[in-house]
Amino acid sequence: MVDGETLRAASRLRLSRIALGVESGDPEIRREYGKTWTNQDILDFANNAKEAEIGLSALVLVGAGGRERREKHIADTAALIRSLPLTRGDFVFLLDESEFVDSDSPPLAGTPLDGIERAEQVERLRQALSPLRERGVKTLPYSLAKQWA
Repeated sequence: MVDGETLRAASRLRLSRIALGVESGDPEIRREYGKTWTNQDILDFANNAKEAEIGLSALVLVGAGGRERREKHIADTAALIRSLPLTRGDFVFLLDESEFVDSDSPPLAGTPLDGIERAEQVERLRQALSPLRERGVKTLPYSLAKQWA
């Protein structure tokens, strides 16, 4: 974990924004993506970044955990993201989990969401994160496919 002094030094060198690959607020789901940090680790890092005056973008996977864990994914992710010290100019990007899984990858646990279910999850996450608008934080869907087009 990067400490506050390292982040302050990076800020002095003009680092202005960090993207946090949160994936999910559910630690079990996060582990499936190789992420081993705790929610407290994410919160501590975000607090250190903000103290260093570094902007944040939180990246969340839509569809993580599959159909079986979608309710827990939405609830835990919304709670974690709302707990972060996000402020005006920060972003929460909702990325489609299916864009990160290729045919050569081992399947992640859970039944993948279909297109309608993913769209529904985007909307539910946006609603759950709507209190962030009062802080000036934008929640936006993000597509890798559109970035490469």
